[in-house]
Amino acid sequence: MDNKVSAREGNQFLLLEDALEQKRLRIQHGILQWVAGSQPRLQWRQPGRTPYQVFIGEFLLSHTSPEIAASIYSEFLRKFPSLHELRKAGEKSVAAVLKHLGVHVHAGCLMAAGSDLFTDKCQELPADSESMCRLTELTAAGIQAIFCFGYNLPLSVVDENAARMLTRLFQKALPSVAKHGLLQSVAEALLPYYNPQEFNRGFLELAETVCTREAPHCLECPLVEICDFAGGTDSPNEDSKKQDSDESRNRKSAQLLLR
Repeated sequence: MDNKVSAREGNQFLLLEDALEQKRLRIQHGILQWVAGSQPRLQWRQPGRTPYQVFIGEFLLSHTSPEIAASIYSEFLRKFPSLHELRKAGEKSVAAVLKHLGVHVHAGCLMAAGSDLFTDKCQELPADSESMCRLTELTAAGIQAIFCFGYNLPLSVVDENAARMLTRLFQKALPSVAKHGLLQSVAEALLPYYNPQEFNRGFLELAETVCTREAPHCLECPLVEICDFAGGTDSPNEDSKKQDSDESRNRKSAQLLLR
């Protein structure tokens, strides 16, 4: 198989590399400033949650809407506060609670996921990616979220909303149809060393509530000036006379990230 990279692909990667270099600090600064001081839109993505608590939230999210998942999350955890209690309760009890909460989530899927994770030696969620990736009941983004928000690991979470916002931010530097693996790599390159969980939360919430699929609220976005889709004036593909102010902004961004 020919693994050579064409000249066109090479130029595309150079363009993307340049765009990342120019936008990285401003994206980090914009996201962290936008999310600072706000309460998480989804409770299980706030600091201090256990892997199990994040698992329940992400499972509900993958099987219903964010609004419904958020509304039943706390009550479900009160009924089943650990993976051990969830398994001990049994499918009928879990189904009854879900029905009482007014949601159509298949209890069998949740119990199957719990059984895949639960062992005699480890009665809580495993911390290895091999075990977690066997969970067909969760999306890839849901598994990433468990590692990020439950295990506090510096891993980017790229769901459908985040993928859309990344595509828009780097529209001029990405292929016309960007594969998920490439978008994941872009997200990893943007992830700050400090506050990766807070950055992920901010990025996901901004993508969901502002960078919407239909009629995005570009004027409300803190990244509008550097977004290719929004026609930002500071796009790396356009001539700019703001080099000095850009460098000043980057220094301020770096100071914020190092706090």
